[in-house]
Amino acid sequence: VGDSLVLRISHPFARGYHAVIGILSADDNIANNVSRATFSVGPLTGEIIITEFLANPDATLETEWVELKNVSSRIINLHGWMIGDSLHQYIIEQDVPVSPGQYLVLAQDSTAFGSYYGGDCLAIEPSNWASLNNTGDVVILRDDNGVFSDSVTFKEVGDGNHSMELNEKQTGSTRSWYFSTSASGSTPCTANSVSSEFTEEINVTLANRVFSPRSGERLCFHVSCPPATVFVIEVFDLAGRKHWTIANTLPMSTADYFYDGQSEQYGTLPPGAYILKIEVEDGRTFSRKIGFAVADGK
Repeated sequence: VGDSLVLRISHPFARGYHAVIGILSADDNIANNVSRATFSVGPLTGEIIITEFLANPDATLETEWVELKNVSSRIINLHGWMIGDSLHQYIIEQDVPVSPGQYLVLAQDSTAFGSYYGGDCLAIEPSNWASLNNTGDVVILRDDNGVFSDSVTFKEVGDGNHSMELNEKQTGSTRSWYFSTSASGSTPCTANSVSSEFTEEINVTLANRVFSPRSGERLCFHVSCPPATVFVIEVFDLAGRKHWTIANTLPMSTADYFYDGQSEQYGTLPPGAYILKIEVEDGRTFSRKIGFAVADGK
């Protein structure tokens, strides 16, 4: 009783997580004869990764945050993990079990985060926060053994509470980050808006060519493009008069988008034939005009 033993072992452990198990010989109390400790080996173990971050919040949000995702096949407790920049990383003091595939957010101010985004996203506030520089910085995530789990170096940030998102469907060692193309500006605790199936081709098709905005219907158009492609999309009548700008140099990703029939001249488009004019303004050559019709209310 009261004795201790230091054991040093040299062994070429593979990269990843390992366990050391100590077992005492049987005695009159076998309940305390086994002890277990885990450790990790190597940089970027990558079981918990950074998938989104917001480094430049405006006054309506007032908190930076970093989204994490468990990409492993096991439950991982983030107690003792650390998040920060290149100079300082701060510890997560709570028990935070994260299931495989689960997202969660580490926030500078979890209360402010919940007030802005609602309570559906789990937001944890570390013991302190290393403010991220808007002119470029690095986000570092360490596990409870101090080993790098993931890191992201960035040179630009969004404004208006627009986050930077990882294309989660991109395979291989290269990882690409883009400004969020979500209408809300970010996607905390849900799949990233830039994580559709990657394609180099640009295409726009209509799911319905006739709709009635006065009956609450919307025009649905499917955009296929590389993540964060910058579009200009406008609505004209057959006389060439512009009625509405759906997108004005707006970054978009592969997804379905909707137009509810608004018109600068009439409030709502009257029945008739119209043209959807689509152009790309980020160095790629793409221009298309697609006809559609507005029906009278039912």
